[in-house]
Amino acid sequence: MTAPRHHATPAELGYRMPAEWASHRGTWLSWPHNLETWPTDLEKVRDIWVQMVAALSPHEQVCLLVNDAA
Repeated sequence: MTAPRHHATPAELGYRMPAEWASHRGTWLSWPHNLETWPTDLEKVRDIWVQMVAALSPHEQVCLLVNDAA
């Protein structure tokens, strides 16, 4: 029987999860698209996302994950 191999933890690989208020270069957001997640409020949530991007973008880079170009 062989000993289990040690897999490096994210912390050991140099990753960390800083607090929301910690200094950072930008914010990542995923564009809301899933009707299962937002069955009745998808358009309202999208409006809120636009407001968040508008509020953040003058101060930091905003990266937006989307399904496709459309």
